[in-house]
Amino acid sequence: MMTETENQHERVLHSQDWVALGSGFSRLLWSIPIGLLLFSGMLEFRFFNLFRLPSYVIAVMLYCWGLMVLLKASPPTSRWRRLIRVSFVLAVLLLYFAPFLYWWQWRPAADHFAVNIFAMLFTITFLLWTLNQLVEEIAYYLCDGVFLAEARLCRWSVALFMFAPLMAYFVHGLWNAARYSLPLGQYIDAVRFLPFAHWILAMFILPLTLTLTMVWKAKSRAWRALEATEQVS
Repeated sequence: MMTETENQHERVLHSQDWVALGSGFSRLLWSIPIGLLLFSGMLEFRFFNLFRLPSYVIAVMLYCWGLMVLLKASPPTSRWRRLIRVSFVLAVLLLYFAPFLYWWQWRPAADHFAVNIFAMLFTITFLLWTLNQLVEEIAYYLCDGVFLAEARLCRWSVALFMFAPLMAYFVHGLWNAARYSLPLGQYIDAVRFLPFAHWILAMFILPLTLTLTMVWKAKSRAWRALEATEQVS
């Protein structure tokens, strides 16, 4: 457990700061399941039958809204605004990669489209990693050692159960594509139907669930801190 002296260099948060933190984390919390539902359903927006986007961009915009609300709060730690800026960049990248889902389905053997799909998946991984870091900053500010340890464990579960399998899958695809002189996109399109590919997707459930739990806990702690602050004042 951290002592008060370890937290003296941090700013004091007031009621309006805790309101922003609670509201911001609430939006971030809802953006994850909404994004999963829209992504799995592969619903889409069509623009004059010329251009289309997957509807998960709604969840990305909700995520960005949550980040903007978090910016209204005074930074609880020195890394706070930098982590939010990184999260913004990653969210914008997800918007950039959105059309590649359809382009890859249209031409699954195209290496360029396949690489961009992997880049999108890695972006999602780093977005979850950064989100857990934001939760860690709240736990650090509150001097809650147990909460901080849980957030760190959740962050490393993203690396273990998402980043590592994705990297292994990508490297394995590159190696086999070079070994059999096949386009990387064609190899990936074939391998995704094998049984172990479904296990990789199943492994993603754990870090996603843990991240949702941590964001919910950060939201709850923010509202609880708001009640404590109002009682003192």
